[in-house]
Amino acid sequence: MRRRVSVVKRKLSALTIVVVAVFLTTLGAAQTQRQLEEKYPKVNAYLVRPNILLTARYSSDGRVCEMALQPVRWTGDAVLLFPLSEEETIRVVEEIVPESERGKKLGGLLGTDDKVSALHGHSSTTPYTYEKITVNFAGTTDKGGADMVAVVAWRDRSCK
Repeated sequence: MRRRVSVVKRKLSALTIVVVAVFLTTLGAAQTQRQLEEKYPKVNAYLVRPNILLTARYSSDGRVCEMALQPVRWTGDAVLLFPLSEEETIRVVEEIVPESERGKKLGGLLGTDDKVSALHGHSSTTPYTYEKITVNFAGTTDKGGADMVAVVAWRDRSCK
């Protein structure tokens, strides 16, 4: 009986050592913020709406020269798969870029508010044109446009 207890204790001790070793290995393999920043460029993003994320590029003088607005896809708790609303995104652009910076909205097709989308296979591009900027919605026509992004570009600024 004593010998059985000794064998069981040795097996439990060996199991404990294995579990601790696996745990410590996992801790050592986990990425830290510093490790990620050493390996990949850091990107600044702004949550301009609970469902819209904005990233920006800058000109050599520090002004925004290009912005991308895209749907938030992960909240930390859930994966979100919804389309980017053109109407809501245009409202956000007009809020972020005042009329003095973007200019007046130019007419669409033949001077009307109609917009013209370019379709190529399963992708589409729809421009919204202002005097100083262009907002291009680009993405897929599949899944109700769920893979859509809006890129805002200034005509008089180049990115570094």
